[in-house]
Amino acid sequence: MSEPILRLALERAAVTGPGARAVADTAAALGLSAAERTQLEALLSEALAAIVEDSFDGADPISIEISVSHEPGQVDIVVQQHGAPSTYVSGTLPARLETLVNLGYADSVAFASDGVHGSELRISQSLSSGGLVADAGFISDTET
Repeated sequence: MSEPILRLALERAAVTGPGARAVADTAAALGLSAAERTQLEALLSEALAAIVEDSFDGADPISIEISVSHEPGQVDIVVQQHGAPSTYVSGTLPARLETLVNLGYADSVAFASDGVHGSELRISQSLSSGGLVADAGFISDTET
């Protein structure tokens, strides 16, 4: 995985929504379609809500770090929470998050937790390809 192009540190539950939005906007700037951007924001919002509720009992302060990395054709997001125990065991996602994953809101989602020292959620999404080729205006401008 490449070096992160965006890092966020969330310390208050109230900023999880803006945090998810900032990550989704960054991924969209890298090539996610509008629909994929919306899906990624929904997936991250659900993930962050589950982390805050499970690991921090829904209260401040929280300690969550989010990073966004970019590889050709792919964006990777890592969500880490430190120090708070998690009741989810490695590989198990909260039900609502699992539903979004099954609906295809991300290409790949992996969760790991030791139940004591925090947890990590990794999300990968392929970037749209051929955007310029599919743009009728671009094609007509370049064919003349």
